Amino acid sequence: MEECIGELQYLFGTENRLNILFSLAERPRPADELQTALDIPRTTLRRTLNELEDRGWITSGAKQVFSLTFGGRLLATALDSSVSRVNQLVDLSKVLDQLPQSVHEELFGDVQAETFLRLTDQYSMTVGTPEQPYAPAERVLEVLTEADRLYGFMPVYNPLYGDLIQRFIERDSEIELLVTPSVANRVSEGVRRGRDTMFGEKSRFFVASELPSYELFLTPNKALVTAYNNQNLACGLLETSRDCCLFDRWATIAYKSNFEDRRVESIA
Repeated sequence: MEECIGELQYLFGTENRLNILFSLAERPRPADELQTALDIPRTTLRRTLNELEDRGWITSGAKQVFSLTFGGRLLATALDSSVSRVNQLVDLSKVLDQLPQSVHEELFGDVQAETFLRLTDQYSMTVGTPEQPYAPAERVLEVLTEADRLYGFMPVYNPLYGDLIQRFIERDSEIELLVTPSVANRVSEGVRRGRDTMFGEKSRFFVASELPSYELFLTPNKALVTAYNNQNLACGLLETSRDCCLFDRWATIAYKSNFEDRRVESIA
């Protein structure tokens, strides 16, 4: 165990070591190409290559072309999988941290750690960053654009959804949304043909005085939960297929219970 921990400490001591392994996992490369591709100083690169070769993870051939050994390929594959899983769990934790504690308990409260890790393979996360602050909302928009039926609840009005809602109404697609009074007013203003066109046989909007702080959308194929920050900006998205029984059951119950637990009025 101590030897394993020591090797992991070495590998994660600097990102150069992992980047070299991952780069060589794609194909053998000469040192000059590694230096250019990874932007590593020549002396640092040479030292790191020697260290990796001493550990038996890489080997050098003719013209100093470096490649992974069999053990190195196994290591790179395992590390890539581990890093991807850690990134996935970090993104999941960022989304869950923005959702009420009750959602954590309802979704994962009785799930063992091993089962939880298997379940995460069924989820995908989109997290807003300083470079892409609107990424969660844009992903929601991408999914909903392909849907022909939509229901859920929307506690916060997102201007990105205005044209989408109008398209649902104009093409007579089925849409049923539970919204707050402020969202109802904003949606009405956003539909260019006027408020009366919002309420047809297949387009139904209901007002609840209070809703959960997160947004829930259900389409025939997808379930989407969006977390909002204190500035009412969509900061994280949890997305899964409707085939995910645990999440689908929770999402369906969450949607229906808001009709039962809140004072709901149709705005038709």
